Amino acid sequence: MELDLLAECWRKSSREDTPPELEARTLMELLTRKAADVRRDARRRLRREASYYLPMLVISVAGLADGLDFKNLLMMGGVAALLGGIVVTLLHGERRLANATLAGSVRETLADLVSTLDAAGHAYMTAYVAMFVVSASIVASVVWIRQGLAPFLAVLLLGGGAIIWSYWSGRAYVERMFRDCRVELAECLRQLELQ
Repeated sequence: MELDLLAECWRKSSREDTPPELEARTLMELLTRKAADVRRDARRRLRREASYYLPMLVISVAGLADGLDFKNLLMMGGVAALLGGIVVTLLHGERRLANATLAGSVRETLADLVSTLDAAGHAYMTAYVAMFVVSASIVASVVWIRQGLAPFLAVLLLGGGAIIWSYWSGRAYVERMFRDCRVELAECLRQLELQ
């Protein structure tokens, strides 16, 4: 790992009686570069994640052209709005990471990057769960209107289970998605504390 190489360079340079301010400056430069690499990687992950939803969004919009009756327009428009909301959320998180400044102290930069990364993951998970909540509500409403109370309660129970599942699976997925970035940032912060 790059930080292992950094630690080795640090140990080697300290044995050669390098002035402490030069060592600290070199470490800061390396940590700042590492933070920029992590930011770039996280942005790439968010863009890739948004690209997963784009084909579904295109199909939904294409479904609107199939027949422009009110029911089709309402259903496909709703699906397009839900998927579009997720894509916008992901691209907004990517944009926030792109606009995150790497100026200031290294510690502040790393802490800001961690909080921006956490905010992007939280927003994605919220949009993902909201998609399940809205979908379950729509399906339950349609079942209530067309089938009555007993099927409605069954659908409500299944929808509640889907919402709970979406929360736990979404949370685990987002944690996995940003795990490497968070580990690298934590390692940078640890290296900074050892300085």
